[in-house]
Amino acid sequence: MTSLIDLTYYSHLEYDHPDQLMHRHRPAIGYIDFIRHQVHIEVIKHLNFEGSVHVKSVKYSFFRKTNSFFSIPFKTHAYIRANAPDIILVQGLIFPLQLLFLRLSLAGRSKIIVQHHGEKPFRGIKGWLQKLANNYSSAYIFTSIGNAEPWIKQGIISSQNKCFEILEASSWFERTDRSTAKQQIGMYGNSNFLWVGRLVPNKDPLTVLLAFEKYLQIEREAKLFMIYQNTDLLPELEELFKKSPALRKAVKLVGKIPHDEIAVWLNAADFYISGSHNEAAGYALLEAMSCGCIPVITDIPPYRKITNNGAFGLLFKAGDSDDLFKVLTRTREINRSEYADSVYRHFVSELSFRSIADKIAALCHHLTA
Repeated sequence: MTSLIDLTYYSHLEYDHPDQLMHRHRPAIGYIDFIRHQVHIEVIKHLNFEGSVHVKSVKYSFFRKTNSFFSIPFKTHAYIRANAPDIILVQGLIFPLQLLFLRLSLAGRSKIIVQHHGEKPFRGIKGWLQKLANNYSSAYIFTSIGNAEPWIKQGIISSQNKCFEILEASSWFERTDRSTAKQQIGMYGNSNFLWVGRLVPNKDPLTVLLAFEKYLQIEREAKLFMIYQNTDLLPELEELFKKSPALRKAVKLVGKIPHDEIAVWLNAADFYISGSHNEAAGYALLEAMSCGCIPVITDIPPYRKITNNGAFGLLFKAGDSDDLFKVLTRTREINRSEYADSVYRHFVSELSFRSIADKIAALCHHLTA
């Protein structure tokens, strides 16, 4: 059986117990429970702890290291060399020096896959090291090939043929009865939109609100609920509300709630709405689709990939409130129940942890064939 090590170089020094880190990484390591029957997998992470634990027959090993760009975890590399895996899946493209030392420590047959997590290409000597590390990387994983374009354009990744589309994470949320969820949180009506994200320029809540204000002229019963983790643009939103009685009536600023409670909101709402200009994985979008919540989202590479080019979501041009208004009017024309069912089925077949596991396993077998 092909052997795979999932390796995270970044060290969470704020954690001194494996359970803390494993809980935080649940969306990223959920695939492991489904791939363990296809490859022999071990997980290696760094935090303020050394030791190992077994979960469902999978070994998780932990080492200490600092997060300096030049910090080389020799003890970790010695451990990997002793295990001689067929494949090492390195999490993140911002560890070229560590990857080069890893390659030097490995037996010749081991292959390295690198997974993108939203990082941007380096420049200068760090960018040169990334280009050098490309020579020793057999494959790259991106949510969308579109996310790989800056890396290819800058010459860090030598060829698009080395890039594969696989999600970096999925959702543990489960779909439940919509009417029951609505009763739980006191959501009424049949035109409810949910925002889940930070109030920052990249998420662009102002474009969403400007389009929604216009939409309220034709859909007076529509409601927008906004869950957010920070308040950077809250003063701008409040200024907009002062000028718009319609928005004051239709928009509810929910604020921050525990992550596990967001599932109820996503199951209650009819639509998930996002104004993001850039995303690496789209965690909130994946959570929405796992609950059968219909996406109204920007036309950016990862969202196109996740929704199969808009077959399972309504796409609009980022930053364009007029285009979003046109898309919002389309929500009145679709059969929402059937569309929600199709979104959920697409999630299960293409975006779930099982799907991620199958695709990573297939890539491992391809590289070792």
